This record gives sequence, C-alpha cells and structure tokens, in this order.
Amino acid sequence: MARRRRGAVPDRALCVLLLPAKLEASPDRERVEDLLGTPGTVAVEPAAVGYGATSRLPGLMRERIAAGQARRMALPGHPRAIVVFDAAQYPLARALLAEHPEAELWYGGHGGPGELHEAAGSRAALRFGAEADAPAGERNRPLYERMERLGIESGRLGSERVGALSGSSAPGRAAGR
Repeated sequence: MARRRRGAVPDRALCVLLLPAKLEASPDRERVEDLLGTPGTVAVEPAAVGYGATSRLPGLMRERIAAGQARRMALPGHPRAIVVFDAAQYPLARALLAEHPEAELWYGGHGGPGELHEAAGSRAALRFGAEADAPAGERNRPLYERMERLGIESGRLGSERVGALSGSSAPGRAAGR
C-alpha cells in the first residue's frame, strides 16, 4: 500500500508519464501531448539531475536517488500506469512501482541490449513505440484502451460520458516532485 504524504490523495486513477526530457525537447513530444489531452494523465518532467547523469552512477546510488524521488512525488491521484520512454527512466519507474504496487509499467524504449532496457522490457505490462508512422492519436489507441481497462479516464473511448454523467471534473495535467 502506498504511503500518504501530503494529506488525502484524490480517489482517481492516473496514468503517469515520466518524460525523458523537458516536453519541448522530448523526441516523443507529439505522442506525449496527445496523451496529456486525456483527463487521467499527468506528466513528470525529469529532475534537475537528469536521467543521463544518474544512469552513469553506480546501481545502488541510482536506486537510492530514485527511491527518494518517488517518495517525494506528490501525484493528484493513484497511479495505475507508469509510462517510460527510455530505459534510463526505469529506476524511477521501479521506485514508483514499489510505492504504488497496484500500478503497472508501460515501456516505450527502443534501446538495444542493456541491463535497464532488458529489465524494463521484462517488467512491462504494455510495450509500445514500434508502431508505423501514424498520427499520435492512432499510435496511442492501445494505450487508451489499456487506460480504460485500468479505470483511468482517457476521454477517448467513452469514459468521458461516464465522467459527465457522474459529475466528475477534468483534472489538472501537471505533477510535481
């Protein structure tokens, strides 16, 4: 069970995107912006000490930094999906999964061999990123479908009608650490 840090956490399922870089510089910007258009999705930009720097640290130190980041992360709901786009993000994703064991990992890394890539790939409940060139909304459809199955409001496949009927409001789209 996740520990509560800053008061009560809203009772809503989240899809948490761990961005590999600031959104403006992200190689997956179009896809990320499309996902952020869904009510149940929030994005977390990388810390000041980015993934590149932490990936060069010894494993134990990297894991401890990631665990501290995960404990301090204030999210506006309960993560059900944690999305990573690069293997270097896996230590933070793994720490978030330890904090939120009901969540699952979605992995979109295309990296070759490597310990983090292999670990992320084997832990992932959903792999994405190898789709043919298509508009972001089409490439994200399998993610929307999985979001809906996990109870995360996608606003794309009918959940927006359920939310409108129940009187729920659209949430904010940013998360802090």
